[in-house]
Amino acid sequence: MKLKKLGWILLIYSIVIYGGFFILPFLKFSFGIKAIIGGFIVISAEVSFYLGLLILGKEYWAKIKQKARNIFRKSNNTDYVQRNEEFFEPGIGFDQTGRPSQN
Repeated sequence: MKLKKLGWILLIYSIVIYGGFFILPFLKFSFGIKAIIGGFIVISAEVSFYLGLLILGKEYWAKIKQKARNIFRKSNNTDYVQRNEEFFEPGIGFDQTGRPSQN
């Protein structure tokens, strides 16, 4: 149980540390120091992510992949169009120039 908790902590840490990329350009360091910090961010985030996945196992990796797919999946929700058809006046469309035309 404690090992699973460590896996989740490592996964969350990797997400949080990647947030450092958004702060990095605003730091008042030279370009070389920012490059070193950026490299540290990438390496530590990747290592903690993969260690967390290794600890959690295949079943959690499958859950994470499924949730990521659901977030980025295109919805084929035609219900939205059907609900909003009542707002459009029937018989009025648009021609090729974009002006309203009577059909």
